Amino acid sequence: MQKNHSQSETPLSTKGNVKSYCRIRPNNTLYSSIDNFKVENNCKTLVVDFTPEQDKKTPSKQSKFKYDFTEIFWTQTKNKEIYEKVCKQSIEELFTESKNALIFVYGITNSGKTYTVIGDSKKKGILQLSLEDLINKFKKLKEHNNSWKLTCTYIEIYNEEVYDLLSKDKKKKKKIKIGGMGNKFYPQGCIIKNIESEEDFKNALPIGEENKTIAE
Repeated sequence: MQKNHSQSETPLSTKGNVKSYCRIRPNNTLYSSIDNFKVENNCKTLVVDFTPEQDKKTPSKQSKFKYDFTEIFWTQTKNKEIYEKVCKQSIEELFTESKNALIFVYGITNSGKTYTVIGDSKKKGILQLSLEDLINKFKKLKEHNNSWKLTCTYIEIYNEEVYDLLSKDKKKKKKIKIGGMGNKFYPQGCIIKNIESEEDFKNALPIGEENKTIAE
């Protein structure tokens, strides 16, 4: 990416079924101030200003970049709203159109990924909100004598290796392999947990959280 006065980066949000979202976390002491961020185009374009303070009045020295997204969520946005706009449609289409879906959360250390996905003691993350929706829909299917099965795995890809985080051996992580046929891939030999209630999920999650690698 070359630097110029105003450069636009158009992501995969404009291609096919792939959508991209940006969540801006509140100010902290580790990273640049959100004062350098500006949202335009009806919450779809993020403008980041890298211009040094002494050059901001000189147009030829300004360094601004534009990034386009499906939608941008500002600092006050709640996890519930993000779930409704990012995940809920995928849950619906699983039942109405049998579509698979992937929610991929990316960001540097301390950018708010865990809070968005897992939440905290007061606010649920998008993972638990998705699970609640799934279980409620499966229960309705069961009322009409339709059988269903909900399972979960918890794996980690770290330094080009794949590990099973639901393994109870805390001294040594269990390495697993990725297998598959054609364009379908899946982890081989990992522990699969049956999920019939939110309680089952809450029991499985801490095992994976405890085993995962934490950046120092």
